[in-house]
Amino acid sequence: RSTLFSLVKGKDLFIPVIIGAYTGLRRSEVVGLQWEDIDFKERIIHVKHAKIRPRKKFLKYLKPKHGEMTQDGNLLKKTKNKTSTRDVPMSEVLYEVLWKWRIEQKGLRFKLGKDAIYNDFVCTMLEDGREMKPDLVTQSFHNLLVKNNLPIIRFHDLRGTLATLLIENDENIKYVSELLGHYDTRTTERYYAKTVKARMQKVATKIDNII
Repeated sequence: RSTLFSLVKGKDLFIPVIIGAYTGLRRSEVVGLQWEDIDFKERIIHVKHAKIRPRKKFLKYLKPKHGEMTQDGNLLKKTKNKTSTRDVPMSEVLYEVLWKWRIEQKGLRFKLGKDAIYNDFVCTMLEDGREMKPDLVTQSFHNLLVKNNLPIIRFHDLRGTLATLLIENDENIKYVSELLGHYDTRTTERYYAKTVKARMQKVATKIDNII
């Protein structure tokens, strides 16, 4: 994780990766975050929207109830169900990162002047302030891993990593499920099953070494 964080620091990917790693938000939820969703006083992120790339053949059928089109041609819609709409706590690290980024984002736009693109999204491009597309995050994340000879994982796997770390550190599985916005704990238990299997393998190895 520290290697990944150091590689994305100072790049467009930094904010999406930090948010994804520290909150377990889905990619669509990360790029759909707006500053109005960030409660710095209570240190809570209100997850209410997701940004997705709509299929072209469905564009003519879009209605206001489906969401609204953003500057980059994506669809900002409400999260898919009641469990996906949730409040996620900010750790001290994430709080500091987002607080500094909020100030930096404003500064970058001020320097750009009339060339700056204004919106309320948290995840924006350093070049001109335009909002980040979901597909761009995916492709950039993949390219970064390939370029630096790191194991190839999906951006979505940051969710699984967080869930696994929390479960390994004895966090209640129901809370982990609520944090990730899972419909029920069965989805979360898949991470738990992998963790238990890994622990059992470690025990087996210790037995070999002892005997």
